Amino acid sequence: MNRHLLPSAAALILCSISSVSLLRAQDAEKEAKPAPKAETQESSESEPSAEEKAAEQKETEVLQAKLAVFKSLEGEWIGEEAVDYNPEFRKEGAPASVKWKDEWKGFFTNEGRYFEMTGKTAGKVNSTYHWYVTYDTENEEYRAWSFGSNGWGEYKGQLTDDGKAVLWEKSREGESVDISDTFELRGKGDKCTASGETKIISKDGSVSRNYAKQHSLYTRKKISI
Repeated sequence: MNRHLLPSAAALILCSISSVSLLRAQDAEKEAKPAPKAETQESSESEPSAEEKAAEQKETEVLQAKLAVFKSLEGEWIGEEAVDYNPEFRKEGAPASVKWKDEWKGFFTNEGRYFEMTGKTAGKVNSTYHWYVTYDTENEEYRAWSFGSNGWGEYKGQLTDDGKAVLWEKSREGESVDISDTFELRGKGDKCTASGETKIISKDGSVSRNYAKQHSLYTRKKISI
């Protein structure tokens, strides 16, 4: 606005009004915009602190150490799995043993925080499956989750006495009895063995009977060049 074109009194009034309006507009603009310091604080809160990063790194190192027991299971494997049933629990004419082919691969993921196994079976049992294995630092136990075409399961485990494998266990509650599954998987060189047992347990825990035993043998697949 060119004030020299207006009468002096009107110019002063308009000037005063314009100045006040301008100051109010500037103040409102300042209030509307967050201070740069506040933005810096907000952005810093969204990022992990040095202590949090150190704690996460420490947990990763613990998990890597605990999961090192599965190092011998890395690679691709092929073999046969078999289950022998207690004849006392089988219907007349039912087979006492069932066998099927099994092919799977073991590998570490997420910076060694997980060990995974993917596989497929063929024959009497035809399925695909995927295992996720890790270590629960809070409860000091191994944890595993299995997902596949035949359903899913959740297991807890502890190191065996010799420290070379994990003994897994899964319990299921029935109407009159409970069922307990245990198994372990061991790798040594180019051979891998698995053994397990399913037990039927009375509700009071006084009676425990074998229902079936599982045993498997796998050979490491050779990589062709």
